[in-house]
Amino acid sequence: LPEWRSTDSAGGASLWLEGPRGTDSRGLADAAASRSVIIEPGDRFFDRTEKPSRFMRLGISSIALQHIEPGIRELATAAGRRPAAA
Repeated sequence: LPEWRSTDSAGGASLWLEGPRGTDSRGLADAAASRSVIIEPGDRFFDRTEKPSRFMRLGISSIALQHIEPGIRELATAAGRRPAAA
């Protein structure tokens, strides 16, 4: 997901992603869940009337390290992006 931006989680329990304009994090959450990847749409965390839909939160602290890269690949597939080669 090279066109996506992430936060530096530096010891945090979650990672925030910002998708490109037009990303629907609620739709992506449904598509990702069908691939056994759970993300949290970020719009609910914004305290304003117009809530951007391209942000999402990924819980990472309870995920075994060996599952993170495959999960990101599945997320890329769910987002309609071709996963990068390993």
